[in-house]
Amino acid sequence: KIIKIKKKEIKNIVIQRDNDNIPLYRKVICKFPSLSVGDVLQIEFHLTKPFTYSSDKIFYYNDRDLVLYSNLYITFPRDLEADYLSFPSDKVGEPQVVQVSKTYGSGKTYFWSLRNLASIPDEPYSRPFSDRSKITTFVLHNKKGESKSWFEVTKNFYDRYLNKDAITANYLAELGLDTIRVTKDSITFDLVEQVYYVIRKTLKLHYRNYILPNSDDIKSIFEQKGGRASDLAYIFLKILKQWGADAKAVFIRDRREGIFEETVPSLNWFSRIGVYVTVNGIGRIYDFDRAIPYHYTCLLYTSDAADELD
Repeated sequence: KIIKIKKKEIKNIVIQRDNDNIPLYRKVICKFPSLSVGDVLQIEFHLTKPFTYSSDKIFYYNDRDLVLYSNLYITFPRDLEADYLSFPSDKVGEPQVVQVSKTYGSGKTYFWSLRNLASIPDEPYSRPFSDRSKITTFVLHNKKGESKSWFEVTKNFYDRYLNKDAITANYLAELGLDTIRVTKDSITFDLVEQVYYVIRKTLKLHYRNYILPNSDDIKSIFEQKGGRASDLAYIFLKILKQWGADAKAVFIRDRREGIFEETVPSLNWFSRIGVYVTVNGIGRIYDFDRAIPYHYTCLLYTSDAADELD
């Protein structure tokens, strides 16, 4: 028996927007009548938004419920190429080109699928959802061009979201840092950690992470006396840079150290930003997430790579 739900009975609710009021996450709600034990429920998702409007995308194959089949098709213009990376690579087959069309609005179509995927329930102290799900990430680029590196993506992110107004003397006074006189040569890790602890003590850390800081409205962070990990990291970064410290933003994945993927960059893979500080050739990452130590040494972030962000 096939039950077709009317369009007006399906509610599409926006549950999170970015700083530009653009929807980031949506929740679709509908009811299935008269389900009983033993019934099989099949759900199909059709995403018709042109993929070329997005520079990157992550596909999650399994979710909170078990999945019998997960079939994916992607079609994009013939003059574009796609880089992709799957996790775990030995469990996810490679996308294959199944059709090349020259008609208007068509192009190259990739297809791949998985079967019989276990559910990923929420459990206390378990790894994050994105670490347990089987996923594939795509990034598109022109045949004549090259794939974007992480350092290009980081620089674009800095220019757009982190290169905002300075932290004023009033904000430094609220943090109790207005009396500190700093020169570039006087920067030490003791001073860096003093600033870190002052921010953690003065501003309440919100529970949920988000990679974009509220950099357009610093005033609201101080008025609310709190923000997300990226908000606190942004303020930390701006203070250090104003003092002349060697500080840069880095992406942090879930609740572990940052992972840099050279070939298929995707900001969706990360949950927040941290701050990489170098003093006398020694580098440390400072992270405001509540679940990890306040700082750790990053072995993946070399000085040559850091220079590219300048």
